[in-house]
This record gives sequence, C-alpha cells and structure tokens, in this order.
Amino acid sequence: MLAQLEERANRTGKRIILVLDNGSAHTSRRSQEALARVKHLIRPFWLPPYTSEQLNDIEAVWKHLKDDYFSRMLTRKADHFVDEAVKLLSRMRTGKGLRQMLKPHHHDSVRKKLVSSA
Repeated sequence: MLAQLEERANRTGKRIILVLDNGSAHTSRRSQEALARVKHLIRPFWLPPYTSEQLNDIEAVWKHLKDDYFSRMLTRKADHFVDEAVKLLSRMRTGKGLRQMLKPHHHDSVRKKLVSSA
C-alpha cells in the first residue's frame, strides 16, 4: 500500500499524511524503514496509544467488515476463504467500493455534516 501512496504523491505533487495506530505491523523495523524511505512524500501521523474508536475511524470499518461481510461469507471450501476475503478488500480500493460497504447511517451523518457546513 505504501508504494501506491508513494505513486499517488508523485503523480499529484501533494504530500500525504498517513494516519497510523501503534500496531506492531506499523511499528516494526521493516515498516519504519519503509516509512523513512518515503518521508519526503508521506508523513506518518501517529495516533496516541489506546485511542478511542471515535478518533480511529478504521476500527468502525473493520468491525463492520467483520460483522457484516466476513462473518457471512460462504465459500465452497474453507481454504478458499482467504482468497475471497482478499477479493472483498480489493473491491474497497475501487472508487466507491468502501463507501458502498459502509452502513447507510454513516452516509447520512456525512451528508448532514456536508450540508450544514455549506
């Protein structure tokens, strides 16, 4: 994913701020080295440890995916589950993919915020 963000920053000429929690995948030596390599394009913004889900919106997205998608996924064979999960996550990368997966009440609250600020 970092390579895709790097490509986007190069393409748009805009620096990216990447919000990260303190999970081991983000704080590992390998991740730190990768972030250091692209620091001129991508600046990490570290959430404080034990940040509430209100600040870390991705937690709500993961919960929704687990509750409403992964828990209901049916595959012909158990070993096909990972491939199907990867396909689902790949759909999130497309234009409106993530927005289509979020609960309708989330769309309504975002819409209200946009209308009230206009």
